[in-house]
Amino acid sequence: MFSYRPIPLPTTSLRRTHGLLATTGLLVATNALGQSVCLAPVAPAPPAQPASPLGDRLEIRAGDLSGDADGGDIQLFDGIEISYRGGRIAAERANISEGESLIEVLDNVSLEGEGFAVFAERASFDQVTEETSFLSAGLDLTQRPARATAERITVSPERMISLTSLSFTTCPEDDVDWELLARELEIDSDAGFGTARGVRLKFKGIPLLAAPYFSFPVDDRRKSGFLAPQIAERDRTGLDLTVPYYLNLAPNYDLLLEPRLMEERGPQFSSTFRYLLPTSQGQLNFEQLPEDRRLDRSRHFVHLEHESQFGSRWELETFIEDVSDPAYFEDLGDSLGDISQTHLDRYIDLAYHGPRWSLVSRVQEYQTIDDRITEPDRPYERRPQLLFNGSWGDRVVGFESTAEAVDFDRTVGATGWRFDSTQELSLRFARAGMYLTPAIGFRQMNYRIDGAAPGQDRSPSIGVPVTSLDAGLRFERDAGRSRSWIQTIEPRVLYVNIPYEDQSDLPIFDTILPDFNLVQLFRKYHFVGGDRIADTDQVSVGVTTRLIDSSSGRERVTATLGQTRYRDPRRVMLPEES
Repeated sequence: MFSYRPIPLPTTSLRRTHGLLATTGLLVATNALGQSVCLAPVAPAPPAQPASPLGDRLEIRAGDLSGDADGGDIQLFDGIEISYRGGRIAAERANISEGESLIEVLDNVSLEGEGFAVFAERASFDQVTEETSFLSAGLDLTQRPARATAERITVSPERMISLTSLSFTTCPEDDVDWELLARELEIDSDAGFGTARGVRLKFKGIPLLAAPYFSFPVDDRRKSGFLAPQIAERDRTGLDLTVPYYLNLAPNYDLLLEPRLMEERGPQFSSTFRYLLPTSQGQLNFEQLPEDRRLDRSRHFVHLEHESQFGSRWELETFIEDVSDPAYFEDLGDSLGDISQTHLDRYIDLAYHGPRWSLVSRVQEYQTIDDRITEPDRPYERRPQLLFNGSWGDRVVGFESTAEAVDFDRTVGATGWRFDSTQELSLRFARAGMYLTPAIGFRQMNYRIDGAAPGQDRSPSIGVPVTSLDAGLRFERDAGRSRSWIQTIEPRVLYVNIPYEDQSDLPIFDTILPDFNLVQLFRKYHFVGGDRIADTDQVSVGVTTRLIDSSSGRERVTATLGQTRYRDPRRVMLPEES
């Protein structure tokens, strides 16, 4: 292995080593034994010319070399590396010409810098300026999925990258949605942005725009400017064009403007404002269609999310949505999720989180945007809702307490207060890979009904005991050829007993019958909501297997097979159940 470095010495000394003329001067090669080998005879520099400012920061290593003992060109081969302050160049071979500052680098050439990599079959390295020029090269930005190909790529030690006649994209190789074609491009890795000249932008192979100048970010730092436009053809809008413009207003807030032109409905203005403060964060979305040509009226949509922290315990959360008309998303939405909405949620939460308990106060209502939902089927407003959760105990004994008080309000049907409380005491017997948890609890519900029918009890209540036994095992083993995975097998059994209690005189405020799923398999209560407590005498049996990446701890695959067996038919039903 040979290495070479520039040494700014004012004198020259000659000696023979391995049959080659060794020159100790500006350029010197040494092998692994410390023996000097000539790379290029260097004439003494004129007195007025300063020594190389690079000092000994440049180093070349090669597997072998050849050259003329009387001076001339030097060939390095069997794998070479050029290390300098701007990065590291690797290749199969290189040529150093007498009296030239350029080193010609050939075959599988690659340069690795901080945040980028360049590769080509041919390049040249300037020992004085430390610039590297690649011909017919490719570029990868390693900090984000961005890549380019160009006729020429030049990399400076200041991490400035210049490309000529290029194609640039951030899309995967097998799915290129857009690409930027340019005559010239400069990427400033330190500043985090690129500037292009003679630009053409293509989307799905279709030219969208051309510009003499274009600027864009190349890492996760934000920069104001246009984003990729969106073009579609829809039955309800006709030709649909959106050209987003992003404004990086400050490090902690920004604004996205999305002017939209719909052929059959007219222009629409949309904006998204995001902010991040020391104790708060959130975003505001606003969409305005000043005049819908089809309907001859204005339409809008507003979405607000806000979170605030007050000290280490208090938290405020706000979520508000409002739309001008029920058909807004069906006419103007661009996703299935928008079109399938039936209600818009609105709530404000004020929460306190203690060491072992929490209290949440909530005000909540909904905007129904599906005209097919009648008034009796629309959700109740909660004005207010109080939620308490607490958990105390040690490794063996545990006590959990949950309570909810809600004032349900609506224009039709019964309204009023409901108090739902569950207290549970449990014992946990655990060993490595196994546990057994018997528990006994009591659930109580009390009502105060407004507008009750004649003869109906205005303050009905029920209370039932809840007993359960939960047991499980966990087996795990190393999996994969390199034993880089952990596979688990986790059998589990849950027994639950809740006696029957007549609840036919209780109103239905928010209770539903969920679909049977993985959560329901090991859940003690049959209904979701506090208006019904299903009687049950059931055994749930299941086995879960997980495939875990041992290096990161992430679950890659989780599968559960299980069944719930009911020993007696359930008698507590919702009104619509048979």
